[in-house]
Amino acid sequence: MIKKCPRCGANHKKKGTYCSRSCANVRTHTQADKDIRRKKLLDYHKTPESAATREKASRSRTAYNKGLEYNAIPQEDYAVEIPTVMGEIEDYEMFDNFERIEKW
Repeated sequence: MIKKCPRCGANHKKKGTYCSRSCANVRTHTQADKDIRRKKLLDYHKTPESAATREKASRSRTAYNKGLEYNAIPQEDYAVEIPTVMGEIEDYEMFDNFERIEKW
């Protein structure tokens, strides 16, 4: 069965309405569709996730423009200081809920 592509007018025997993917991907968006996407995007920009994403992108672009390598998580953000434990473990209240390995 020969079909006619509604976009370019070419005759084709392919599955579907359009003759190719490039013809099928062309779509005219209504103003209502654009308004819905605009509202959702504006709502997203009010979230903390959006602010963090924009800040990360800004730092990445700045580093790239200066010719530097961008590290998304600096060492100071994830490194923690290891406390010094002096004396017996039993002396510390923070270990009251844990049992010694020998008791397992």
